[in-house]
Amino acid sequence: MSDPYSPLTNDALEARLRQAVRHLPYPPTPDVAAALRSRPRPAARPGRLAARWVWLTLLIVGLAAVLGGVPPVRAAVVQFLRLGAVRIFLTEPTPTALLSPTATPLPTGEPVHAPTATPLASLLDLAGETSLAIAQARLDFPIRLPAEPPELGLPDRVYLQDFQGQLVVLVWLEPERPGQVRLSLHLLGPDTLAGKGAPETIDETTVHGQRALWVTGPHLFWLEDGQIASRRLVEGNTLIWNEGEITYRLESDLSLSEAVKIAESLQ
Repeated sequence: MSDPYSPLTNDALEARLRQAVRHLPYPPTPDVAAALRSRPRPAARPGRLAARWVWLTLLIVGLAAVLGGVPPVRAAVVQFLRLGAVRIFLTEPTPTALLSPTATPLPTGEPVHAPTATPLASLLDLAGETSLAIAQARLDFPIRLPAEPPELGLPDRVYLQDFQGQLVVLVWLEPERPGQVRLSLHLLGPDTLAGKGAPETIDETTVHGQRALWVTGPHLFWLEDGQIASRRLVEGNTLIWNEGEITYRLESDLSLSEAVKIAESLQ
């Protein structure tokens, strides 16, 4: 089994990125490979970090165009919200340049684009499956688990992935349907590149009194075949919040109040 968390060589990382976008219907774009010529977890420098976000923007917009979320002719015209390590890419009705990474408030529940079909991820496709103990030993931050609901227990599956920073995905399965995901919790470390294509709706809420987002839509994952794909693990919504340098994504089919209760129970 491949281990996507193992440091990639510059050539291997560049090859994967080019593979992910080579079939996209776009005019020629600047070569951003130079922005990736560093170890997977370098010390964050403003210039280098900005270049890595340019790469993520190109990848997200490209995937959105392929899935029908962004018309190709307007694919480079985007706006985004940022919360912690996550950028949520939106479409703009008029031509503009890429905006700064400051968050842009949206009215509660405002639709961003027409809903599009997004494939639900098969757990067999995801790369980096490991144990909770091994994941914790390899991470630079503690894995916090939800205490609510009380019967939830430890995660059934754990995936450790590398998006130019540390990402661990914890998965709980439905007790009576072990092939179906009940909820997933993603912990994103500092400098992780994480993004979401334009979601159907965005609501603002709070976790422990701090700003959080309640959104729909897929996430980026490394797959076993070495490709990056935009997938969902649960047919539902995602709560995104951050505490310190760690960003959290809780994906479930729960209500907003139930999701916030789980988020505030992490320990």
